[in-house]
Amino acid sequence: MLLFNVNVSLTKIMQFNTTNDINSNISSHKFVGPVELVQHHSTQLDGFLTLAQLPLNRPVGMSPIVLQGLNANDLEHNLRLKAIEMGLKGQSVEEALNGPMRNHLRFLVIKDLHLLQPWYHHTIRRYEAESRLASEGNQDGAFLVRYRKEDRTYVLSLTSQNEPKHYRIEEYLSRWSIEGGQYFETIMEVSVLLIYIYIMLYIYLSVC
Repeated sequence: MLLFNVNVSLTKIMQFNTTNDINSNISSHKFVGPVELVQHHSTQLDGFLTLAQLPLNRPVGMSPIVLQGLNANDLEHNLRLKAIEMGLKGQSVEEALNGPMRNHLRFLVIKDLHLLQPWYHHTIRRYEAESRLASEGNQDGAFLVRYRKEDRTYVLSLTSQNEPKHYRIEEYLSRWSIEGGQYFETIMEVSVLLIYIYIMLYIYLSVC
């Protein structure tokens, strides 16, 4: 069964650490980027179970992961191919890869990348999604993404506290979000929010 536990590489992290006030409300510290977040938690717990002091570094020569199923080298290769596919040649290709057009090329490369991911289960129904999660033991953090033909939306189905949860991934003006949350250009980027949702569910259930 092609299900995955939470293990997503983030390229942008703006907030993660959470604390509970006297009324058990959840608040967040915010950071400029992932480097600042890691530096903070190397000396301060602030909700972490242990300090982040032992980095697990990539092997020498290994390209960093940009999104699940796509590392930095593969991304650059596909950006170049997409530019050539659009009819660009020579210096025009280099200008596209290093100029304002880069973001559009990136969008074209990754907009359908979710279709190739093992966690994408296409047009299965809700009960089938729950059955597949259950077949893996309802492990916390297990998830899949499925497509709803009737309204042309996607659904993120995940397990928390041994129970299935379902979140609709909605489209608005060619961008995607989970039930009106932060908007992204592609389904792959929306999947990054999976970590945030899972952590918030875990903390909420822990303090109730």
